[in-house]
Parts: sequence; structure tokens; C-alpha cells
Amino acid sequence: RMRDSNWDLSAEVQQEVLTGLSVTAGYYWNNGGYYYTDSNVRVTDNLLVGPADYDEFCVTAPVDSRLPGGGGNEVCGLYDLNPAKFGTQQNVVTNTSKFGSDVRRNHFLNFSWDARLANGIRFGGGLDSGRTTKAACNVVDSPEQAWFTRGVGWGSIPTQFCDSTRSWGAQTQFKMFGNIPLPGDFGVSGTMQNLSGVENLATWAVPSATVAQTLGRPLSGGARNVNVPLLGPHERHEARISRVDLRVTKIIRAGDLRFTLNLDAYNAFNSNSIRETNQVFGSSW
Repeated sequence: RMRDSNWDLSAEVQQEVLTGLSVTAGYYWNNGGYYYTDSNVRVTDNLLVGPADYDEFCVTAPVDSRLPGGGGNEVCGLYDLNPAKFGTQQNVVTNTSKFGSDVRRNHFLNFSWDARLANGIRFGGGLDSGRTTKAACNVVDSPEQAWFTRGVGWGSIPTQFCDSTRSWGAQTQFKMFGNIPLPGDFGVSGTMQNLSGVENLATWAVPSATVAQTLGRPLSGGARNVNVPLLGPHERHEARISRVDLRVTKIIRAGDLRFTLNLDAYNAFNSNSIRETNQVFGSSW
């Protein structure tokens, strides 16, 4: 079986707790079987290359107070293809199960409410959280795993990061909305959201000359450097992102016609939450 598929399970409970106020609670699970960037049921295997054709090496991380432990630690579990095998290729797409397992699980919780009050006033919102795990430690060709990292692209990652978890805290979000009609055909409304901060990564381009100190030779294929992650997936995040959007509405009536004028203030309190970071380690990281 080489076609991706998902199993989804969900359970929800909804209850009116007061007149005009209802709450909903739900639990949602899926096996994360389908991704746009990779598959958990099929892999590409180079029949002419195997794990024994890769040479292991280590590098010493830069000293930087922003890195775990201040940096300076040894990063191992890195591999480079033997030069004699470089460019040798006969790829086939085959089942992941031949090499091990690729297990993905997503658990999500939701709690939301909707209040419809007198005079057309309405409020609502919700709290969502989740926990995502991915264990893809099977070795196909290289003992190092391929991993898709946002903003960096495809690359290899040491095998100690092949089993990762994105925690509840890293996926919790809170949102609210409200709408209040006012006299004179005016109205005010707004939304508020509080989201998890963006993930921090630190991908270091290690020069071939540095790699050669432990590998005993330059990188194969004449590569000038190799990308090495100094932070694991989901290890560090920026501060949470908060934003409030407001709207003032005026309805103008002209016979059978009705016009609506809106004045919108996006990010009304001028929040400057970090939305994107440079994830390449260096002077501008």
C-alpha cells in the first residue's frame, strides 16, 4: 500500500447553559497520514547506495549565549556520502515499512462559546490546543534523516531529532469576537486573537574545511558547506502573538436602499509581535 490516507476521529458535546449562551467542547484525533511535503507510507530508495556508504562526522557548534548551553557543544550523527558513490543513482519508490515505521499522531482539543444577548449583542470565542508527534527514524540510504524545515528547505537532520513532539503550549490559541449595535444605526465590533509564537531554528552552514577536521576529507561532490541544525524542531519559540482588530459601522438608509460604511482599525493597539525570524545561523540570526 503506497497511497497516503488519514484516519480521523472526533467527538463533540454542545450544550445551552443559559438562555442565549451555548458552549461546545471537542476532541479530535488523526494519524497525520497525509502531508504535502512528504509521505509516511512511501520512500525513495537509491538501490546503488546504502547506509554503509556514508561516513560519519562531528562538528563543534559555535559559542553563542543564545544557543542551548551557550553553544560550543559537539554535534554528531552527521553523515556524508563516500566520494566513490557520489552521483551513483538508481531510485525506486517503495514502502516505508521495508525500513521501519513512520508514526504521526495529532491530538487536538477545542472549547468554544457563543452568546446571543438582548438588542442584537453577540459575543463568542474559543480556546484550541493540540499535541503533534512525528517519529520517522527509519534509515533508507543515509543514516541521517531528511526533514522539511520552514524557511530553510529540504535538508538532513541528526537522527536524535527524528522523533519530535510539538507540545500543547506551542499550539494553543485563543480567539474572541464581539458585535454591539448602537443607536443611530451605528455599531461596533472587534476580534481578538492570541497565537503561539513562531518557531525558532538555527541552521548553520558549516564549511567543508571545518567538516574535514573530523571527516578526514572534504565533502563529497565538491560541496562547499553542509547545513547543520543547532536547534531541534519545536525546541524554541518566540513570544506569543496578540492582535486586536476593531470596526465601527454606520448604516445609511435611502428609501429601499441601504449603504454600510465601515471604519476598520487592524492591529488597533499596534502590537509588534514577531511574525518571522531569520533561521540561518550567522551574524544576522
